Amino acid sequence: MSGLITILSSVSMLGNGFILAVLARFKSLQTVPNILLANLALVDLLNAVITVPMYMIYTVLEASWFRGKTLAITTAFLDRVFIAVNLGTKLAMVANMYLGISFDFEYRVWKTNKKALVFVFLIWLISIVLVVLFSIPLLDIDLGDAHVTEYRAEIYKQGKHFVAAFMILFILCGTALGFMMNRAIKRKRKERAEMNLSPLQAEARLKTDIKASKTIAITIAAYFACYVPSVVYAIVAVQKETLTESWFGFFAYYSLYLSSAVNPIIYYVRSSRFRSAFRQFLKDPLGSSDIKAKPSGQNNGEVRKIDVMASKRNGKDALGAEADGKKTRQKISKDQENGIMILSFKTLQAPQAWDHEVKGAIEKTPEVLSSKAQSPYPGTGEQTSAGNEEVCKEHGLKSDSRKPKRRLLRSSTKKVHPLEITDLDKLNSIEAPRCRVQELK
Repeated sequence: MSGLITILSSVSMLGNGFILAVLARFKSLQTVPNILLANLALVDLLNAVITVPMYMIYTVLEASWFRGKTLAITTAFLDRVFIAVNLGTKLAMVANMYLGISFDFEYRVWKTNKKALVFVFLIWLISIVLVVLFSIPLLDIDLGDAHVTEYRAEIYKQGKHFVAAFMILFILCGTALGFMMNRAIKRKRKERAEMNLSPLQAEARLKTDIKASKTIAITIAAYFACYVPSVVYAIVAVQKETLTESWFGFFAYYSLYLSSAVNPIIYYVRSSRFRSAFRQFLKDPLGSSDIKAKPSGQNNGEVRKIDVMASKRNGKDALGAEADGKKTRQKISKDQENGIMILSFKTLQAPQAWDHEVKGAIEKTPEVLSSKAQSPYPGTGEQTSAGNEEVCKEHGLKSDSRKPKRRLLRSSTKKVHPLEITDLDKLNSIEAPRCRVQELK
């Protein structure tokens, strides 16, 4: 029995530790969704490091010294905090996907890593406050110097209301967000169908978001599949005799720690970027290189050059693009079919974007970033990179004036190099498109 718990705990620590190490190692993975994912991995890791050993001590090993009110309430408090933070983080991940699908560029430009970190802090703070409030009645339990298992049996009797409240709240919020996300997906498909884009162009980004949403749904389903048996058993059977002798009790308690172990497996199976990151991390764990893109085709992992320009002809947007020196639309469509890239344009007046703080943005995933990535308007922008300060000085931009100008062409993630506007007059005379470049696979 102790051997199986040790295996589950070791798998959980190794898997979630790998996730945190990979996210810390590769800067291109440090995005808002992955910050929430890192918080989830941290909770699972703490659960494996703290909760599982305590469970082994007082239940499996039946240590006679593990007794008293303080230890019992401490173990129950930590269990509840980890449950609350886990559920809160999953809700945040669902909400992030819903906002990304519903508000698209506006939300993708608004969200930053700093805001995500603040939100993670709030998740922990709110969870701890709620758990403290729900745990106050536990202070009335006094069984003297009884063993922790006796205390936990009494705590389970009173704690079923806490567990039920959190589960019901999570189900209601998750169902509402899922319904809203489904409507947002249908609305987005309808809107994109009305744009002058090929079906593949209109669907590619949305399919990426839907796949991420399905991954989140799978982790939530796995979490409930692992926790529901223990919750049911805690309510209907709280005596120590049935705790260890019943097959259902055996399954219920082991399933508690199975959730923390399966999450890293889900991420690895569902995300090609994580698979690439894991493999590269194993080869070079202490290096400074980023994830190597592996585009299909003949580039052998090199980043393709993508130049984008836009103009307006006869009241309609006209697209001119160059991919590896070939300017034909047929070439671009063929590349898209191979998963190379996607370009999606939408007209936006630059002055309107300035007034309403709606950003005409170039959104690129880290794989397509290189010194070859160009501004949509040659001569009006420069890539913000290590030489950003020199570029700004060259064009006469002061540090206090760069911020509002940079916001106009800000990228979707903090780690993606944004474009710096160096000639606002030229940009005001034309209409700024919104351009996306799908990640290279």
